[in-house]
Formats: sequence, structure tokens, C-alpha cells
Amino acid sequence: MIIERVTSLKQNQIIRLIEDSKTEGHRFGQIFMDEYSGNNRFDRPGESLYVAREEDMVIGICGLNIDPYLDQIDVGRVRRFYVLSKCRGNGVGKQLLLTIVDEAKQHFKKLTLYTENPIAEKLYISMGFSRVEGIHNVSHILNFEEQLIRD
Repeated sequence: MIIERVTSLKQNQIIRLIEDSKTEGHRFGQIFMDEYSGNNRFDRPGESLYVAREEDMVIGICGLNIDPYLDQIDVGRVRRFYVLSKCRGNGVGKQLLLTIVDEAKQHFKKLTLYTENPIAEKLYISMGFSRVEGIHNVSHILNFEEQLIRD
């Protein structure tokens, strides 16, 4: 498996992810493509988009944005994170998330996300995210400044 940063992505490159998410009852693919073909190209300062590949097949994707829900340019957000169901449990998601966290540390003070998925929550907690309440569209946060104090 290879994790690589991408600056251009076409729907046919992630069609397996889109179809897989549909079978699971998620709208990941449609939302991702609508945003990506619109104004979310993961190309503002500090933003990036990564894919996990096995040979020529994209098996996972994860983006890093400036948090669009908070009015703070020093807060990043994990966006459009998805791994093919048949590839879960093999470290693909963890490697993608590690890559995003490492990238975010270079640009942001905090990293946020939103999930209602208990399996995803376990991954986020294992990676150092804390569950939070009372912040609009945020369920978990990773505060890099607090990590420095603890380290």
C-alpha cells in the first residue's frame, strides 16, 4: 500500500469508493465529488488530499481542510475520510489518518472532525483525538499545543 498526496482527482479514480459507500448507505461519493468539483479542492494554505493505493486501485481517501465551520484559520479539519470496506482493519485508515495528522501539525494548532460512527470513533480516540461537545459540527478534536505540553 502507498499513501500519496494528490492535487487532481477524477471520479473514475475513486469509483470503487463511491460504489462501496453507496452499498453501505453513505453519501460519501456524491458529497465528495460535488464539493471537489465545486469550491473544495483541498488547495488552500495548509490543505491537502491523500489517497491510499494498492497497485493502481484507490482503496482509501482522506482530506485536510481549514475547518469550514469555525472562523479560525489555525484549525484544520479531517474531511471526506473513507476506506473500502474490504480493506478496513488492515491499517489503511490508520496510515491515512497519521499522514493527515502529521501534515496538520505543520499548519494548524488544532484538528477537528465530526463522526457518529462508533468504529471510526475508536480509531480517532486511539490516535489521540478527544471527544468534545458544544462546538458546532465537531465531535472530536486533537489539540497540538496540548500535546506539546504533555510531551
